[in-house]
Amino acid sequence: SDGYPNHAVLDAYAVPNGGTAAPATVATTITIPLVPERASAATETSLGSIGIAVSGAVFFNPYEGDGTSVALESNFSDAEGNPFLDDCNGHPAPMDGQYHYHGVPTCITATIDVPGEHSAIVGYLLDGHPIYGPQDEGGEAPSNLDDCLGHFGPTPEFPEGVYHYHTSTTAPYISPCYAGAVDAVMGMPGGPPPM
Repeated sequence: SDGYPNHAVLDAYAVPNGGTAAPATVATTITIPLVPERASAATETSLGSIGIAVSGAVFFNPYEGDGTSVALESNFSDAEGNPFLDDCNGHPAPMDGQYHYHGVPTCITATIDVPGEHSAIVGYLLDGHPIYGPQDEGGEAPSNLDDCLGHFGPTPEFPEGVYHYHTSTTAPYISPCYAGAVDAVMGMPGGPPPM
């Protein structure tokens, strides 16, 4: 991916220490297993890319650079009205401008999800498991998710059932861990090395 999502982004975003940040082209290459394997124990997601969305942008875990501030709960606007996170729950990284989501990518789900039905796939995490929007097969928020915001069940793409993650409209918003096996390099703090 060229790193740009296939939906509109803002010209400028608020950054925590003043100034504004705008998305930059950050080419993204991510290798994802075709046949994901469940791990014996969950692995925390790191800062940086934890997966890729169908829009071409990446997912980051719920936290900002300090590793403790939950991005969706720390949203603010600067004096010019530029938001920290946009209406898609995304923004560019202050360091390199890589656009990423910290929760439900609403610019995607608004166009592909149907009320009353299971969310459509919005991407894949680095362990190869698919990630969906916030609706289960009845169109409600799933109530049986594990600590990684995942569970085994039917989806539109896998009617026989598959382990999959959901984004959520409540904390932690996006998976804070991988339930599947991840490459040791991919699970290191700071995310995968630049490619």
